[in-house]
Amino acid sequence: MQAPADVAKALQIPVGTAIQARNRLRWVNDEPHQLSDSYFPPFVTDGNDLFWNPSDLGVPGGLLAATGHKQVRWHDTLTARMPSADEAQRLMMAPGTPLLIHTRVGYDAEGRPVRYMVSRMEADRVEVSYDLNTDD
Repeated sequence: MQAPADVAKALQIPVGTAIQARNRLRWVNDEPHQLSDSYFPPFVTDGNDLFWNPSDLGVPGGLLAATGHKQVRWHDTLTARMPSADEAQRLMMAPGTPLLIHTRVGYDAEGRPVRYMVSRMEADRVEVSYDLNTDD
């Protein structure tokens, strides 16, 4: 696919760059729980057959680490909005329920974005909880 503006901005690449995308519908207790889309820049996917294999991508240690692009830092953003008709149908959402949108940009040791992930879930089915630590 070609990188749309929001993906290109997150991955710090030009709009329209050819990128690899992975789209998943995650299930919990036999119910659809989350739509999760991950986007990878060409320097991560080019020459890495794991990204082009349509089978399950479960890899010990994670796909990015297994292909030499370990994430060492993340930037998360949480927002909410009403779902599109397609999102509501795929997640079997009750009318009037908003989506929680979690975006994450993962960075490698050189500070380059290696993945942009957008996860959408029914807001009344999730709880967001963080522990934060600092060495400062």
